[in-house]
Amino acid sequence: MSEPAHGACKMRLRQTLLTRRRAFAPTADMLDALLCALMTHPSVVHARTLFVYISRVDEAPTHTFIDALVDAHRQVLVPVIEGARGMHAVAFPGWAALRPGVLGILTPPVAEPWHDPIDCVVVPLVGFTSTGLRLGYGGGYYDRWLARHADVPALGLAFACQRVDTLPHSPHDVPLPSIVTEEGIVWARDAASDC
Repeated sequence: MSEPAHGACKMRLRQTLLTRRRAFAPTADMLDALLCALMTHPSVVHARTLFVYISRVDEAPTHTFIDALVDAHRQVLVPVIEGARGMHAVAFPGWAALRPGVLGILTPPVAEPWHDPIDCVVVPLVGFTSTGLRLGYGGGYYDRWLARHADVPALGLAFACQRVDTLPHSPHDVPLPSIVTEEGIVWARDAASDC
């Protein structure tokens, strides 16, 4: 498949999955199950410093998760996007300090990038497969960050309705070893069978 056709395929699938996610109305029990699966994920259990996205309205939510980490005196980092291609982690300053930033995502004021070790990163996604392939929003921010920080354990967070059988992917797309949903943890199997 040519690169333009590949990109168009990803764009169409992204729109389909975003429409599906917007139509999904998780119950309180589902949200509790999602948080429980996330809190008991081995990479989260053993982490002291966690890099976590700040969820928007229809994304798998992270606000309660972030509050639980703060209450447990664990170091929470959140993303700051700079320019067309850059993203780095900064210390979470508390909800009151956040302001709408790029794409309307709540963002801390300008802060020093985090340079100390990170134990776990929780990644947003639009769609995923059982092999750990992830379809993001198209900016490539997380793929670039994950490629630069290959030693940091990464997991995706999504609703089960975002799972698909296959995804178009490029060499620069970084697969995830696991994705947490309200149905539990999906451990990635061999990606060789995906297309």
